[in-house]
Amino acid sequence: MPNIPFNTCRSIAPKPPRGALPPRPQHPDRAGALIDEKEFVQLFVQGGIGGAGLDVFENESHVPAELLALDNVLLSPHRAIMTPESFAAVQELVLSNLEAFFSNKPLQAQIELE
Repeated sequence: MPNIPFNTCRSIAPKPPRGALPPRPQHPDRAGALIDEKEFVQLFVQGGIGGAGLDVFENESHVPAELLALDNVLLSPHRAIMTPESFAAVQELVLSNLEAFFSNKPLQAQIELE
């Protein structure tokens, strides 16, 4: 992924025109300030978005109170990797790839450099 200066992409996602979204759309993910958070919250409050799981916020230390009051929004810290299961899966993949590499076998997860 290219390194793009944050200020060039702040609020890059425009507000959708009224009626552009399907009835009660689900919003699976968002990336902090790439979406205008105030507009996003208003869409939720007005029922324009059916539900979302959010773990990134424009201001990480201040989650909008409107989101806390909604029952169709799941809020979590941006730390999905910080679980025992995730660490075990990463460890298993690394060990498997090391074994494959030293046995001249194909790797399970390989990044091709250009």
